[in-house]
Amino acid sequence: MKKLACIFLTLAVCASCSVKEDRDACPSFLRLTVTRQAGNVYQDGLAWCGMYDGDGTRWAVSPLTRMDVRDTLLRYAVSPRRTVRAVVSSSEAVSGRVEPQTGEEFPKLYAYGKDVVCLDELVNDIIYQQDKQYCNLTVQLSEVAVPLAPELVVSVDAPYSGTLFPSLEPCTGHYLYRTVFDASGRASLRLPRQGGEGLRLMVQKPDAFSSGYDLYEEMRRAHYDWASPSLSDFEITVSLNSVEGDLVVEDWTIVDIPGKEF
Repeated sequence: MKKLACIFLTLAVCASCSVKEDRDACPSFLRLTVTRQAGNVYQDGLAWCGMYDGDGTRWAVSPLTRMDVRDTLLRYAVSPRRTVRAVVSSSEAVSGRVEPQTGEEFPKLYAYGKDVVCLDELVNDIIYQQDKQYCNLTVQLSEVAVPLAPELVVSVDAPYSGTLFPSLEPCTGHYLYRTVFDASGRASLRLPRQGGEGLRLMVQKPDAFSSGYDLYEEMRRAHYDWASPSLSDFEITVSLNSVEGDLVVEDWTIVDIPGKEF
């Protein structure tokens, strides 16, 4: 029995990394901090962190618990040592993307990704920001059209339906969302990031008439940047036979927690 125990101990030591061996074969231990700092925390908190390889394969996913009150420290063993991509987001990526179910509105998605070089035995890195991955579109009826507001439906039709992970680029798919105007003739819709032409706005009175607009072109004329890391909001005025657009850049809303310092 003593001989067997001795053999087992020898095998266990050989399987690990010792100071006498080439330690390049040992895993890299990554300590990744997702931090909540004043000025860098927005109204929709992070919920998930995914770890990806260069080919887009996700090999780990971690919930970010209690991000409203403290930083989160995540630990990963990266073997073999390599460059990995860490992506934090407010929604979990399912099948490599975030997109709504048919007929639902695109979520308030915040996400940020960075490459982390894990070639040393111990690596420390930090993620301290997140980017807004959607556009708040406000549609305002012109003054003469406001009386029709209770009878009208507004919708957006887009060829890009969501966000790919880990690249955070737009993914192709049919996005269609409908809503109604309020009494003042205003309506709000969330748009996923777009990658090209095809985005259209429709205002219609069911069983009566409809007016369609090339929303992508109108936003292009207003110099809207779909490639910006954080998407701005956009406001458009519709008179049922013409359209005017304005770019709206809103300040981040920071969540303050009484009695907490970060």
